[in-house]
Amino acid sequence: MALTTDTIATVPALLFQRAAAHGQEVILRKKQRGIWMAVTWAELATRVRQVGMALAASGLASGDVVGVLSNTRPEAVCADLGALSIGCSSACLVPQDAADQVARMLHASFCRLLFVDNEEQLDKALLARDRCPALQRIVIFDMKGLRDLDDPMCESLAGFLARGIEHDHANPAAWDAALNAVAPDQAAAVLLPVGADGAVETLSHRDVMTVVDDAAMRLGQRQGDERVAFLPMSGMMERVLGLYVALSTCTVSNYLESTDTLIENLREVQPSVLGASPVVWERFRTRIVAEVGGASWLQKALFTWAIGAGEARQGTGAMAWIARKLVLGSVRREMGLARLRLACIGAAALPPEVERWYLALGIAMTRLDGNCARGAANGEKLRALIEEFTCAA
Repeated sequence: MALTTDTIATVPALLFQRAAAHGQEVILRKKQRGIWMAVTWAELATRVRQVGMALAASGLASGDVVGVLSNTRPEAVCADLGALSIGCSSACLVPQDAADQVARMLHASFCRLLFVDNEEQLDKALLARDRCPALQRIVIFDMKGLRDLDDPMCESLAGFLARGIEHDHANPAAWDAALNAVAPDQAAAVLLPVGADGAVETLSHRDVMTVVDDAAMRLGQRQGDERVAFLPMSGMMERVLGLYVALSTCTVSNYLESTDTLIENLREVQPSVLGASPVVWERFRTRIVAEVGGASWLQKALFTWAIGAGEARQGTGAMAWIARKLVLGSVRREMGLARLRLACIGAAALPPEVERWYLALGIAMTRLDGNCARGAANGEKLRALIEEFTCAA
């Protein structure tokens, strides 16, 4: 089912329009203690509203910057979308960055409130805060190991959301007023440079929706697709071309319990859409080749023949089809890619031999590059930013 966003001008408008139309359908899943927990559109919309009203209760308003220093998880998604829903812009930081880099990014973006994942990320924020005069509050997703924390600048996500719910009840008209005031030309996504050099860039809601609309059309994502979300939200690959396109197309996003369980989770989900950097695609290939190295001589011979047959015809033709049916189908299942219909890669290309290897499996790579900004009024800027911030994924 193709979906259109022709009349949707902002990211929160997209979210709440889809939530109104698909309320009880699943849009997110999160692996927790070995069980996939589903989140419906209605539940996502409720949590985003709670975050937005908690931000308002904390004194944030349209034009302020909210930071997210976290691994990719549903709480980070709600923080991002909640900020956008009251007219703030959102800056997603690289979770692997050291405290000095976190300080530079928070200072450069004039971040007023920062969401952090856990104790590890909180430690970085506490080391950075003295260099970030705009920063007023830190909200923590996971309080494990922080039971005795006593810092007036910090609070748990649960306490933060409780204030949002209370503020919403006391000001029932405030939510609609803030949501309806978000304009297409307002700043939405603050893109932070990787490393010490480089300028902070900002995409407006119009910029974001231009990219989302064109990417969704070009990629052919559709309702019923599933993806595994594991790349950092600091890059456009996950945040704009992953999450926002998924919301636009009603693609279900599956969030890992840990990045260490990526392959296991891929096997469970068998996604139809998967975006990853060249490094990740190469690691998948290396893992399979290593596993084949430990197989029996017959299995190795069959694998070598099947890959050779597929590469010789670039994944097409009768012999390539037979090779996939007899041998390579099981390889794809083992990788968690049996149902994969759309394989996406950042602006950087795979080495030719790796791309040929995937073609032998019947997997053609689609590059998410500046073509996603074609036809935009500021297309040159968008193309440059897409290429810069997808390469960093």
